[in-house]
Amino acid sequence: TNLILSRENNFYILDKELGYDLKPGAKNKDIKVNFYNRQVVYSGSYSINNLGNRNTGYNDFEYNTIFMGCSFTFGEGLNDDETLAFKMNDRKKFKTINTGVGGYGFLQSKIKTEKFINQNVENIVYFALPLSHSSRDNGFIKQKDKDQETNLDNYNKKKINNYFFKRIVDLMYYFVKFNTIKVIKYAKISINNKIQDKKEIQKNFLSELKIFKNKLINQNINFYIILYDYGNENKIFSEMLMSELNSNSDVFYLSEILKIKSEANYKKKYSFRLDGHPNAKLNNALDDFLSGIL
Repeated sequence: TNLILSRENNFYILDKELGYDLKPGAKNKDIKVNFYNRQVVYSGSYSINNLGNRNTGYNDFEYNTIFMGCSFTFGEGLNDDETLAFKMNDRKKFKTINTGVGGYGFLQSKIKTEKFINQNVENIVYFALPLSHSSRDNGFIKQKDKDQETNLDNYNKKKINNYFFKRIVDLMYYFVKFNTIKVIKYAKISINNKIQDKKEIQKNFLSELKIFKNKLINQNINFYIILYDYGNENKIFSEMLMSELNSNSDVFYLSEILKIKSEANYKKKYSFRLDGHPNAKLNNALDDFLSGIL
């Protein structure tokens, strides 16, 4: 039920290793509205530094903390200074960079983050959405195996400049029931899950995560994971992940950090309506939490 109106069509670029990445020096303003009532869901201004990362207010090479992940880490819908990495940088003892990119799974996040690990890095924080990241990893592996190029039209939203065509599209938003898209996506996901067993996809995700964590331990880098554990399947997978990683000192359930068990209550307070991306309130809460343990 959402539409992004204003994303520039050169915000993302092709990348041989990652499929796609953020364009260095790019600026963008996303305005997302509800299809049906035209209410603004969010309006966020983004700027990408010369390294191809979201601006955190610190763009030197002496950073000591890296935030990695998908759009939750990137901060979709938020201004630069509302993102978690930017807020942590304001605490002065942290010098942060944000390698998060919307749509990434764990593997893409890991590949990009590894490019920025240097001798100054002390902490890496990963906002994990286990179910979606494991399925994205599966798609990314298949794409790499088939040597397919990413279709940037799926990520860049082209502006419609023709006034007549824009009016037709405008009317379509009112009358077309876009829930049909959800049905098609669900069917596609169901078919994909039958082709490759869901447990195997999750097993691969967990294996890659453990390898990365052990590698960081050997480099004397702290690796903190915040698990999005809302929803029954996510909760089960998160509990399995917590057990397999054999640690409760650096892996945290989001529900326990916020002390909110209900996903509905979480979304009502800490995410954008109809969208699910974290709002500035969530990043304020995570900022307070992480500053106490890092």
